[in-house]
Amino acid sequence: MASKLLYLGFMAAVLAGCSSDNGSKSSSPSIDAAAIVGSADWSNAETQTIVLSDYSFTPNDPVFKRDQAYRLHLENTATHTHTFGSDTFFQAIAVQDVQVGGADIPRDGLKNIELEPGQAADIAFVAVRPGTYGFYCDVFLHDTMGMDGKIVIQ
Repeated sequence: MASKLLYLGFMAAVLAGCSSDNGSKSSSPSIDAAAIVGSADWSNAETQTIVLSDYSFTPNDPVFKRDQAYRLHLENTATHTHTFGSDTFFQAIAVQDVQVGGADIPRDGLKNIELEPGQAADIAFVAVRPGTYGFYCDVFLHDTMGMDGKIVIQ
């Protein structure tokens, strides 16, 4: 009995150590979105469109240039709901505005955008962190049926 209690105490200490916050910062600094979008030239923002159809994104490989302002237009032409999801891409951009069906939605903590059939969304952003970022539809099994892609920020 004593050995079981000792083991449980040891495991509790190990787990507590694994979950502690030692105050370290993540490897990539946070984006000062307000400063970046405030200084962007929105009059020259380029619009790119991604169409969400039955089990595909078109195009599924958009490319954006760092420090450039964009308006990403998402359009669901399918007969059922789809999402545009990418927590890594949304962390690599400074978002000015997000609208779904003409209504503003919160941009903080954005990970995916759900679109009903025939619905559209617009994201105004500045590409900040170069890299390749996967995106997908997080409706059950849609990504396995081909609803995924890669965004490149150069």
